[in-house]
Amino acid sequence: MEYLLKGVQHAEYNALKAAETDIVSAVMNGFNDTWIPKVAGVKVTFRYNLERNSIGIFVGANGHQRLVLDNEGLDESEAVVVASLYQNLEQRLDRIKLPKESWVDFV
Repeated sequence: MEYLLKGVQHAEYNALKAAETDIVSAVMNGFNDTWIPKVAGVKVTFRYNLERNSIGIFVGANGHQRLVLDNEGLDESEAVVVASLYQNLEQRLDRIKLPKESWVDFV
């Protein structure tokens, strides 16, 4: 699975970034009791790529973060957190974009 959100406008990213603390908290607090200790040390964030109009997810600890392009190189706990964050960002981005898009009865 690829973890880049493409076609994101700068204003859309800014809206997501302003809610980053809430987004990451929702992801990290959304795990059951079995997963909570496994994901406790995983740190994630997301950043915007101006050239590609994309959002990338970064994972890491101790100030060493790396861009996640797919599951390669991720341990199980990182993969679960990244997938959850991606899904959360995707849903929030839809909530930002969909009301502004054109809706028609017929094509």
